[in-house]
Amino acid sequence: MRTDSSCIAPVSSLLEDARACGGLPAASSAGASLSENCTLVRFFAAVYARLRGAAAADAAAGRQRLHPAAVAHRYISPLRGRPMAIWELRCATPNGFAMLVPVDRDDLEEDVFDATGAPKHWPDRPRVAFHVEKRRKVQKPHANVGLLVPGALVLDGKARAALGEFLLRSGQLLELDCEGEPRWFYNVTRVIACVDAGRSATFGDGGIAREVFDESAVPPEPLVFKDPRTAPVRIYVNDAGKALIEREAGEAGLSGIECGEPGPL
Repeated sequence: MRTDSSCIAPVSSLLEDARACGGLPAASSAGASLSENCTLVRFFAAVYARLRGAAAADAAAGRQRLHPAAVAHRYISPLRGRPMAIWELRCATPNGFAMLVPVDRDDLEEDVFDATGAPKHWPDRPRVAFHVEKRRKVQKPHANVGLLVPGALVLDGKARAALGEFLLRSGQLLELDCEGEPRWFYNVTRVIACVDAGRSATFGDGGIAREVFDESAVPPEPLVFKDPRTAPVRIYVNDAGKALIEREAGEAGLSGIECGEPGPL
């Protein structure tokens, strides 16, 4: 890991911007090592980018966030002229709820929470906690489905009971120790190559900036999945899966989960 000045120069401005949106914890202690600071910045920068991207997608679409009773806008496929059936499964209103943070820095160094589509095997339950904003008199509420890292979800017992059977068809629910109580890290392991790199908007290095999908690659049955090109930051769901999740989440009264159109990466 780099620890030179190019790594730490933007730290102050990044954390200041992130705290302004209510998405990041306080800066690490003055006694923390340079390596620790860089690791924390990398982690929080990824989460901040996820929060900012979700907000930008809403602003660009000029809409409110989806809920189980909403009728969603869909992209139209330029090849087939019909509604696309691929959505992003994500945390809803992430700035409205307390985010989760790792307790142990070793988990950051070892990429314990990376969500790339590969199965995980944890010998022990990683520890996480809800971030406490010291300047707030009243802390943000805890959602049933919380944000820890991009490309993953964290479920409480209520959410696991409502959605666990379906979600386990496409991944793992790995137990976490959240302040002494169990929560479950949803690691999606079903990977389907459905992002059309040739038609998608890309960055200069070839990375995907805005997806265009080949929906014919996705089976019609209810499904949660990732694409190898966007796996670290995205979870996708097809139309049938979206309908199932919204029905079960609505009936259970779950907070913190939604299926929406993917915004810019």
